[in-house]
Amino acid sequence: MGSPIRLGRIAGIPVQIDLSFLLALPLLAYLFAQQFVAAARLVGIPQERIGGDRYLWGLAVALALFASVLLHELAHSLYALRTGSRVSAITLLMIGFPPFRWTEGACCARCWSSAWPSGVRCALRPGMT
Repeated sequence: MGSPIRLGRIAGIPVQIDLSFLLALPLLAYLFAQQFVAAARLVGIPQERIGGDRYLWGLAVALALFASVLLHELAHSLYALRTGSRVSAITLLMIGFPPFRWTEGACCARCWSSAWPSGVRCALRPGMT
């Protein structure tokens, strides 16, 4: 893993992208595009009724997938910040998003042992102790 490229900051948390992600994005877009006709057929929509090139749709789906995972990881980060931990960065990688580096503390134990199904719910629930 080389040095990541910084995309910006969200809520003060640096968001970075690794070169491996840039390699995976076109591959995922291609794979999603290959399934475009079958997916349209599955939901009963003729391919000709959907505008745009299937490769652009594949790219849109790949970007939406990574955006949703980024949102999920951001929720973990916001929870960590709210409970007093420090988050150094969120880095997008080809194989997923690694756990960001938190300082040790109660936040990690509460977040990882939580039975809640969603990090978003975990981060956004007000007044949690």
